[in-house]
Amino acid sequence: ALVLEVLGKQHGQDLRRLGLAVGGAQHRAEEYPDPREFLDAQVKIASGNLMLEAEGQLQLKAYVEECLAVKARYPKEDSADVTNS
Repeated sequence: ALVLEVLGKQHGQDLRRLGLAVGGAQHRAEEYPDPREFLDAQVKIASGNLMLEAEGQLQLKAYVEECLAVKARYPKEDSADVTNS
């Protein structure tokens, strides 16, 4: 199982096609960025300080991009059906 878990992190799509995917939800949860980064970005955006606001916007954009990358690496079975329709 450990071998499949390691391979799953590297070759998730290939393993899913073979029916060997292990713990996709667990992988998603482990790879999502720390939610404190999202909250920190929101505080900076709401600070009223132009420099902090700009930093917060960049931080928020990076956070969203990381989340979307995780979603792309480990799609939920239902998500594929919605995206393709």
